[in-house]
Amino acid sequence: NVNNDPLPTLSGIAATCMNTSQTYTGTPASPTAGITYSWALTGGTITSGGGNSSTATIQWTASGNQSVTMTTNSAICGSRPAQVNVTVHPLPVVDFTIANNCAGQITSFADISTIATGTNTGWSWNFGDGSPLVTGTANPTHTYALGGNYNVTLIVSSDQGCQTTFSKTISITTPPSADAGPATATICATPTSMLRASLISI
Repeated sequence: NVNNDPLPTLSGIAATCMNTSQTYTGTPASPTAGITYSWALTGGTITSGGGNSSTATIQWTASGNQSVTMTTNSAICGSRPAQVNVTVHPLPVVDFTIANNCAGQITSFADISTIATGTNTGWSWNFGDGSPLVTGTANPTHTYALGGNYNVTLIVSSDQGCQTTFSKTISITTPPSADAGPATATICATPTSMLRASLISI
Protein backbone atom coordinates (compact mmCIF):
# COMPACT_ATOMS: atom_id res chain seq x y z
CA ASN A 1 0.00 0.00 0.00
CA VAL A 2 1.10 3.57 -0.75
CA ASN A 3 0.38 6.06 2.00
CA ASN A 4 -1.50 9.23 1.07
CA ASP A 5 1.28 11.47 2.39
CA PRO A 6 2.83 13.40 -0.54
CA LEU A 7 6.09 15.26 -0.11
CA PRO A 8 5.37 18.81 1.09
CA THR A 9 6.25 21.92 -0.88
CA LEU A 10 6.35 25.54 0.27
CA SER A 11 6.12 28.67 -1.88
CA GLY A 12 6.35 32.39 -1.20
CA ILE A 13 8.45 35.53 -1.58
CA ALA A 14 12.20 34.87 -1.25
CA ALA A 15 13.30 38.52 -0.94
CA THR A 16 11.49 41.28 0.94
CA CYS A 17 11.96 44.32 3.16
CA MET A 18 12.13 44.34 6.93
CA ASN A 19 8.82 45.06 8.72
CA THR A 20 6.75 43.82 5.79
CA SER A 21 4.34 40.86 5.86
CA GLN A 22 4.35 37.98 3.36
CA THR A 23 2.20 34.86 3.04
CA TYR A 24 3.72 31.40 2.49
CA THR A 25 1.64 28.51 1.17
CA GLY A 26 2.39 24.82 1.54
CA THR A 27 1.09 21.68 -0.14
CA PRO A 28 -0.77 19.48 0.40
CA ALA A 29 -3.31 22.29 0.79
CA SER A 30 -5.18 20.72 3.71
CA PRO A 31 -4.37 18.08 6.29
CA THR A 32 -5.29 14.53 5.37
CA ALA A 33 -5.99 11.71 7.77
CA GLY A 34 -3.08 11.20 10.11
CA ILE A 35 -1.08 14.22 8.83
CA THR A 36 -0.45 17.46 10.75
CA TYR A 37 1.54 20.62 10.04
CA SER A 38 4.08 22.56 12.07
CA TRP A 39 5.98 25.79 11.30
CA ALA A 40 9.37 27.23 12.24
CA LEU A 41 11.14 30.39 11.15
CA THR A 42 13.96 32.81 11.90
CA GLY A 43 13.82 36.59 11.88
CA GLY A 44 10.07 37.05 11.98
CA THR A 45 6.72 36.44 13.62
CA ILE A 46 3.69 34.49 12.37
CA THR A 47 0.74 36.91 12.42
CA SER A 48 -1.90 34.58 10.96
CA GLY A 49 -2.16 30.92 9.97
CA GLY A 50 0.67 28.67 10.98
CA GLY A 51 0.02 25.91 13.49
CA ASN A 52 -1.87 23.04 11.84
CA SER A 53 -2.47 25.07 8.67
CA SER A 54 -0.96 24.96 5.20
CA THR A 55 -0.46 28.76 5.07
CA ALA A 56 1.25 31.29 7.29
CA THR A 57 1.56 35.07 7.12
CA ILE A 58 4.87 36.28 8.49
CA GLN A 59 6.01 39.75 9.49
CA TRP A 60 9.76 39.92 8.93
CA THR A 61 11.30 41.83 11.83
CA ALA A 62 15.03 41.24 11.30
CA SER A 63 17.18 41.79 8.22
CA GLY A 64 19.60 39.27 6.80
CA ASN A 65 19.33 35.67 5.62
CA GLN A 66 16.21 34.14 7.19
CA SER A 67 14.07 31.07 6.57
CA VAL A 68 10.59 29.66 6.99
CA THR A 69 9.93 25.92 7.24
CA MET A 70 6.67 24.00 7.06
CA THR A 71 6.86 20.37 8.22
CA THR A 72 4.31 17.61 7.61
CA ASN A 73 4.11 15.02 10.35
CA SER A 74 2.60 11.56 10.09
CA ALA A 75 2.85 8.35 12.09
CA ILE A 76 3.92 6.33 9.07
CA CYS A 77 6.13 8.69 7.04
CA GLY A 78 7.47 10.76 9.92
CA SER A 79 8.40 14.45 9.69
CA ARG A 80 9.20 15.96 6.29
CA PRO A 81 10.10 19.63 5.96
CA ALA A 82 9.78 22.12 3.10
CA GLN A 83 11.71 25.37 3.39
CA VAL A 84 11.97 28.79 1.74
CA ASN A 85 15.13 30.82 2.33
CA VAL A 86 14.31 34.51 2.55
CA THR A 87 16.60 37.52 2.14
CA VAL A 88 15.21 40.33 4.31
CA HIS A 89 16.60 43.71 3.26
CA PRO A 90 17.15 46.39 5.92
CA LEU A 91 15.29 49.69 6.10
CA PRO A 92 16.98 53.08 5.86
CA VAL A 93 17.58 54.76 9.22
CA VAL A 94 16.51 58.32 8.39
CA ASP A 95 17.54 61.70 9.77
CA PHE A 96 18.50 65.11 8.42
CA THR A 97 20.03 68.40 9.50
CA ILE A 98 19.35 72.00 8.49
CA ALA A 99 21.50 75.11 8.13
CA ASN A 100 20.15 78.68 8.34
CA ASN A 101 16.66 78.75 9.85
CA CYS A 102 15.74 82.35 9.01
CA ALA A 103 12.49 83.10 7.18
CA GLY A 104 12.93 84.73 3.79
CA GLN A 105 16.38 83.20 3.38
CA ILE A 106 17.57 79.91 1.88
CA THR A 107 17.44 76.99 4.35
CA SER A 108 19.74 74.08 3.43
CA PHE A 109 18.71 70.50 4.23
CA ALA A 110 21.23 67.64 4.45
CA ASP A 111 20.27 63.96 4.50
CA ILE A 112 22.31 62.01 7.06
CA SER A 113 20.43 58.72 6.68
CA THR A 114 22.22 55.37 6.89
CA ILE A 115 21.46 51.76 5.98
CA ALA A 116 23.01 48.52 7.24
CA THR A 117 23.60 47.02 3.77
CA GLY A 118 23.06 48.42 0.30
CA THR A 119 22.65 52.11 -0.48
CA ASN A 120 19.98 54.78 -0.20
CA THR A 121 18.94 55.92 -3.67
CA GLY A 122 15.68 57.86 -3.38
CA TRP A 123 14.46 60.89 -1.42
CA SER A 124 11.13 62.69 -1.12
CA TRP A 125 10.91 65.91 0.91
CA ASN A 126 7.76 67.56 2.30
CA PHE A 127 8.75 70.89 3.86
CA GLY A 128 5.48 71.24 5.76
CA ASP A 129 4.43 74.65 4.39
CA GLY A 130 2.19 73.54 1.53
CA SER A 131 4.92 73.81 -1.10
CA PRO A 132 5.34 71.03 -3.73
CA LEU A 133 7.22 67.86 -2.83
CA VAL A 134 10.89 67.79 -3.78
CA THR A 135 12.17 64.41 -4.98
CA GLY A 136 15.39 62.93 -6.29
CA THR A 137 17.85 64.96 -4.23
CA ALA A 138 19.43 64.20 -0.86
CA ASN A 139 20.37 67.76 0.00
CA PRO A 140 17.75 70.29 -1.19
CA THR A 141 17.25 73.92 -0.27
CA HIS A 142 14.01 75.72 0.57
CA THR A 143 12.91 79.23 1.50
CA TYR A 144 10.21 79.68 4.13
CA ALA A 145 8.18 82.85 3.73
CA LEU A 146 7.15 83.05 7.37
CA GLY A 147 8.67 82.12 10.69
CA GLY A 148 7.15 79.33 12.78
CA ASN A 149 7.32 75.60 13.39
CA TYR A 150 7.15 73.28 10.39
CA ASN A 151 6.80 69.49 10.34
CA VAL A 152 9.27 68.29 7.69
CA THR A 153 8.84 64.74 6.35
CA LEU A 154 11.57 62.84 4.53
CA ILE A 155 10.97 59.48 2.81
CA VAL A 156 14.16 57.59 1.93
CA SER A 157 14.22 54.55 -0.39
CA SER A 158 16.99 51.97 -0.68
CA ASP A 159 18.36 50.27 -3.78
CA GLN A 160 16.13 47.29 -2.85
CA GLY A 161 12.96 49.40 -2.75
CA CYS A 162 12.69 49.50 1.04
CA GLN A 163 11.34 52.78 2.45
CA THR A 164 11.37 54.63 5.75
CA THR A 165 9.30 57.73 6.51
CA PHE A 166 10.71 60.18 9.05
CA SER A 167 9.27 63.46 10.34
CA LYS A 168 10.88 66.20 12.42
CA THR A 169 9.66 69.62 13.53
CA ILE A 170 11.96 72.51 12.70
CA SER A 171 11.73 76.09 13.93
CA ILE A 172 12.08 78.92 11.41
CA THR A 173 12.90 82.31 12.92
CA THR A 174 11.56 85.65 11.73
CA PRO A 175 14.57 87.96 11.31
CA PRO A 176 14.42 91.19 13.35
CA SER A 177 13.72 94.47 11.55
CA ALA A 178 15.27 97.79 12.54
CA ASP A 179 13.79 101.31 12.83
CA ALA A 180 16.10 104.29 12.47
CA GLY A 181 13.32 106.83 12.76
CA PRO A 182 11.36 108.68 10.05
CA ALA A 183 12.35 108.26 6.43
CA THR A 184 13.03 112.02 6.28
CA ALA A 185 14.30 114.22 9.10
CA THR A 186 15.72 117.71 9.64
CA ILE A 187 19.14 117.74 11.22
CA CYS A 188 20.53 120.98 12.58
CA ALA A 189 24.04 121.99 11.77
CA THR A 190 25.49 121.38 15.22
CA PRO A 191 28.86 119.91 16.00
CA THR A 192 27.37 116.48 16.76
CA SER A 193 24.21 114.70 15.59
CA MET A 194 23.09 111.24 16.71
CA LEU A 195 20.67 108.71 15.20
CA ARG A 196 19.21 106.00 17.40
CA ALA A 197 18.10 102.68 15.92
CA SER A 198 15.75 100.26 17.64
CA LEU A 199 14.44 96.78 16.96
CA ILE A 200 10.73 96.80 16.29
CA SER A 201 10.16 93.06 15.86
CA ILE A 202 11.91 89.80 16.59
